[in-house]
Amino acid sequence: MTYRGRRVGRISFNHKPYANEMRLRWRWFLNDTQRNRMADGRTATREEAMAAFRHQFDTLPDDTIAKTG
Repeated sequence: MTYRGRRVGRISFNHKPYANEMRLRWRWFLNDTQRNRMADGRTATREEAMAAFRHQFDTLPDDTIAKTG
């Protein structure tokens, strides 16, 4: 995913998840190096991953590393 021409993260489908992650196959990562903030999580659908990524992008403070579900 890009913001103003710079890469800030990604969303991907996990084709070979571990058994305990079968229902959460979409992974998202926020890696905004310009604002020094990182977060990641797993969701059941692509739409949920997009919403979770956007929420973290909009609300995560600078200089923060967060882990969500």
